[in-house]
Amino acid sequence: MKKILIISTFYYPVQHIATNRIVAFAKYLKEYGYDVTVLTKGLQNEHKVINGINVHYVNDTYFIKKLDTYKQEIKIIHYLKCAWNIIYMNIFDDEDNGWTKNACKKVKELLKQNQFDFVLSSAPPIGPHIVGYEIKKKYPKIKWIVDMRDALWSPNYPSNMRKNLIKFIKNIISQGDILLSVSKPQLEEYINLTDNKLKYLELRNGYDFEYIESNKEKNNKFIIMYTGNFYAGRKPDNFFKAVKTLVENNEINNFAIEIIGNNAPINIPNELRKYIKIITKMPYNELISYAREKADLLLMISPSDIEKGCYTGKLFDYVGIGKPILGLVPKDDVAADLIKETDMGYLAENENIEEIKNVLKVAYEDWKNNKNFNPNYQLIKQHQRKEQINFFAKYLKDL
Repeated sequence: MKKILIISTFYYPVQHIATNRIVAFAKYLKEYGYDVTVLTKGLQNEHKVINGINVHYVNDTYFIKKLDTYKQEIKIIHYLKCAWNIIYMNIFDDEDNGWTKNACKKVKELLKQNQFDFVLSSAPPIGPHIVGYEIKKKYPKIKWIVDMRDALWSPNYPSNMRKNLIKFIKNIISQGDILLSVSKPQLEEYINLTDNKLKYLELRNGYDFEYIESNKEKNNKFIIMYTGNFYAGRKPDNFFKAVKTLVENNEINNFAIEIIGNNAPINIPNELRKYIKIITKMPYNELISYAREKADLLLMISPSDIEKGCYTGKLFDYVGIGKPILGLVPKDDVAADLIKETDMGYLAENENIEEIKNVLKVAYEDWKNNKNFNPNYQLIKQHQRKEQINFFAKYLKDL
């Protein structure tokens, strides 16, 4: 049985979109015949066996560190934390440098106890790749799989940090054996930046629950639902402006907007407050069931200045939920392509308020008139995480 060590700062029980990808790697690689060990971040150093997988938690003992902005708190505290994080990230390229140093110590123990065939490190943050690099230097026969969940040139990072991360890619990641990326556009950028001795593979995210074709009865109100945080350029301001105009013109009236799990401050127009319901964060499985049962339209927002090739994990969850999607996304990028290919909804540029207004009106009228919703079920099912990891496991077997 081949042994694989997975290194990530995100893993169960942390509820985060990045956690879902890593848990899927561990769960399905085990199912496909691998002996899986996970090295991750925890509040304390401990070893647990979770569903037959050895999980080693390593804590961050550094006093100076990035602050958690995923908690619901008053605006001034949230903004002060964000300001600190920007300063911190301009100083430290590794957001979890304290954890990384402790993880490098822990991995030495694991390597004495195990003969791993593969190491898979997943980033950002880049700490797991630093640990992977240290392993590869000392054990060159171990195949190092470099998993890039996001683009390191993302505008979400401070400019100074972006420059340093690009250098990091060239100097360290090129020592790997296989580079995974979540989309073809991002994979092509990594190919341009790294050593061509690497093997490259697009491995998308996906949804990790059973797909059920919807047959629910029509709601009394048209329910528009957004799940997760608003952050960086992903803000509902333009969407709210479009909705406000439709309400003022009496073009949409029997509706409600539900925002689930957002902790960031948002500005809700007074005219819309009676239509908007804020719901606290739900456990992942509960959220999927709730959205499947209640939503008539799932809202996704991505600004035009986002890096190319960004699907976001939210999109795949929406696809798996199987309800129409309103994608306020760049029309020339992969998220829009997937919505079109799966026949799952409506598209508008996030910066074009008039376009948002028009397409939202169409979606509302389709709901009122009970228009049939017939997405491409075959393509939807291909985006289950189990199918993606099965594809990856076959790739490793053929390597």
